[in-house]
Amino acid sequence: MAVAVHATAADLPAVTDLLTAAFAADPVQQWLFAPAADPDAGRRALFEIFVEDYFWLGHLHVVATGGRIAGAACWSPPDRGVLRGERVQALFDALTPHLGDELAPRLAELARTHDHRPAEPHLYLGILGVDPAAQSRGHGTVLLAPTLAECDRTGLVAHLESSNEENIPFYERHGFAVVEAYRCGGDGPPLTIMSRRPRT
Repeated sequence: MAVAVHATAADLPAVTDLLTAAFAADPVQQWLFAPAADPDAGRRALFEIFVEDYFWLGHLHVVATGGRIAGAACWSPPDRGVLRGERVQALFDALTPHLGDELAPRLAELARTHDHRPAEPHLYLGILGVDPAAQSRGHGTVLLAPTLAECDRTGLVAHLESSNEENIPFYERHGFAVVEAYRCGGDGPPLTIMSRRPRT
């Protein structure tokens, strides 16, 4: 059976490719890059930044089958987060060619999720994606397993935002409960905020 392992630096291009494909049909990603002439290129630019940052945080897990990466989970620990300092500017520089003047208001909509983060220390699942050709094979469960086990062992809350309503039952099966939801831009797709208390 496949297991989740920490990504290596050599894995980062493959993880970026994987997430670009995995989120092509994601409602929030489609909303975010609706103004872009080439949404795929915009998503790739976004994931390049995030994948590198999560790798630096030491919580980027991958699962492989047949010698290829089939899925990835990107977490941040309680004491650190992605896109600090100059990395925020790096994200803006990477996405401005794709979103122009729409960049700031659209990212601000996504940043509203920060208002719903747990007050107590928690592990945050920023991105979970599985290759579309390898979905429905249990890879998502495998990717969640090591960090949820850490949460149970240490008493930490796990927290995420689901950008696709179809994924909510999957997270609920793993102990997550819906905290809140809001629509991007007021009438766009919903972002569903979910948290999981540690199991003792």
